[in-house]
Amino acid sequence: VGRNPTMRMQPHMILATIKETEQASTFIMEKRRNVFEKYLKATTWRYFEEEWEEKMYVLNSS
Repeated sequence: VGRNPTMRMQPHMILATIKETEQASTFIMEKRRNVFEKYLKATTWRYFEEEWEEKMYVLNSS
């Protein structure tokens, strides 16, 4: 009887499981993208600040 748990599942149960999995992976992808965007903004801003400081230094020293 208990050879394969998927065989006993009704089609609507399988569909529900697939849907839940999709929702979970979408949520994880969203999280990852948010983190990545924050990281990108932070590093871009840091780069911009460094560039700006260098330019100001060059301007002030000339």
